[in-house]
Amino acid sequence: MDTDITYGQPINLHLSPGTAWCLYWDEGPGGPCGQSMRITCPHAILMTWSNEEDMRSAMETHKWRNKKHKIMWGVIDQWVSGGVFKIINN
Repeated sequence: MDTDITYGQPINLHLSPGTAWCLYWDEGPGGPCGQSMRITCPHAILMTWSNEEDMRSAMETHKWRNKKHKIMWGVIDQWVSGGVFKIINN
C-alpha cells in the first residue's frame, strides 16, 4: 500500500517485535533536467513488513529510484544492518 503523507497530519506507526523495515534514501539525480522538484529532490522512504521473510522477498524484486541510493534495514528487537537506527519521540 503506497501512502502519501499529508503535511501537518499525525503519523502513527505501531512496530511490534518481529516487524521488518527498510529505510531507503537518495540525494536525487545529479544535474538539471526538465522534471518537477518532487521527482528530482532528495528522497526517502520507510517501508515496513510484518516479518523478515516478506521484507527480503520484496527487496529482491524492488526497483530502486536511484543507483546511488543508500539502504538500511532491520527487524524490530532483532537486528539492524549498516549501523544504528533509532526513533526518538520527544
